Amino acid sequence: METRNERYQVAREYAKRGWKILPLHGVVSGCCTCRATLACANPGKHPRTAHGLKDASTDGHQIDKWWNKWPEANVGIATGILSALVVLDVDDKNGRAGSRTLQALEAAYGELPATLTSTTGSGRHLYFRHPGGIVSNSASLLGEGLDIRGDAGYVVAPPSIHANGRMYQWANPGTDIASLPDWLMGLLTEPAHQQPTDEPLVPVGQRNTSLTKVAGKLRGRGADRGEIEAELIEANTNRLVEPLPIAEVVRIAKSISNYPKGTSQPNLPWFQFFVRDWFSYRVVRLGNEFQRGWFIQLMASAWERGGAIPASDDILWKLAGASSKELFEAEAQLVIDEFEGWTLPNGSRVLVHPWMAQHYVEQAEKYRQRCEASEKAVAARRAKTGRGLIELPADDRPVDRLDMEAEVEPEAETENTKIQRSSYQVEDDHFDSTDLIENSRGRNL
Repeated sequence: METRNERYQVAREYAKRGWKILPLHGVVSGCCTCRATLACANPGKHPRTAHGLKDASTDGHQIDKWWNKWPEANVGIATGILSALVVLDVDDKNGRAGSRTLQALEAAYGELPATLTSTTGSGRHLYFRHPGGIVSNSASLLGEGLDIRGDAGYVVAPPSIHANGRMYQWANPGTDIASLPDWLMGLLTEPAHQQPTDEPLVPVGQRNTSLTKVAGKLRGRGADRGEIEAELIEANTNRLVEPLPIAEVVRIAKSISNYPKGTSQPNLPWFQFFVRDWFSYRVVRLGNEFQRGWFIQLMASAWERGGAIPASDDILWKLAGASSKELFEAEAQLVIDEFEGWTLPNGSRVLVHPWMAQHYVEQAEKYRQRCEASEKAVAARRAKTGRGLIELPADDRPVDRLDMEAEVEPEAETENTKIQRSSYQVEDDHFDSTDLIENSRGRNL
């Protein structure tokens, strides 16, 4: 049985091999140690340290400090030239069929050489020697279910624990790490010391927006938080006329990493508005980059919570993604002025965006009505046939198409109909959007 101490011992051994190590959040009782619980987008996979991949080290004393502080930490290995490694991630989760894609590639180009391989929570990692030059990270560039972790990337290594409870393990310990075959190297590498293009540098005033777009594209391609941070830090250094503070770059990466992989947008439809209305906000017209960024973050948080956010500075600066509470308190008044202060029946103080709250209440009511209609239809069907929702026959025969057409279920969630009741928990402060819905009934918003 794997122990926490074993992860520390193995991390030390990896460092002796010249592999740069970084501690990752662990998984305890099925939850990520970041304490985001079900909201964590990458449980057991994102870095524990403040600067993520930049903190990766082979220093034994540093590794001692990390695992003394976080004994439950998973083990991460920096890939790319830092550790002279390129890792092919073969992912078979959710039907991604990485193994089938790899078989098709091998049939076309030739079999991959035997190399050090680990099993993961949903597939396997194939370790190869870095060929030199630049090997970029990619998601599904080689085909569905095949990702590459190269420069500015990292992988979760044995004996870490996956969120599904499985342990990462070496499938063939002691096997040498093979060189990348020519055909695979040709697809992945760029010439060393590649010069930048003639693309103009991003000016002040567009820095946050530009880095957010980059982060969104990376997240859409399946990048983890550490990889996004590394790419943004590089872009911040090389592509901006005047770099942003590193804390702001890390905040952008953290924010975008909360979105599901495969999409650069939150898993929730945005409320309806016109562009002219957006520019009617004083903070949009008059605010600086930080204030506009905070406003967008708070608007997104308000929509997820029915149009309201807790009226507490201890919470607001975190929701806004500010780098510090002090900075937020000094410059946030222009942002706060766009909301109204309400007191809910339970005594909680919240900041409400009335227009958004009205739209949310209307959509919630429509959703409630659809659910009631669906429940009545299902009850009527059950009374008539003795069956409720469609179930597969015991002998695994295909479901009768007539059964499927006769069944009335809740309307499928779409960009226009999906409503999510969500709540926000920070330490002892709790806000439930249901309170806002009840409080707004009969009120002229």
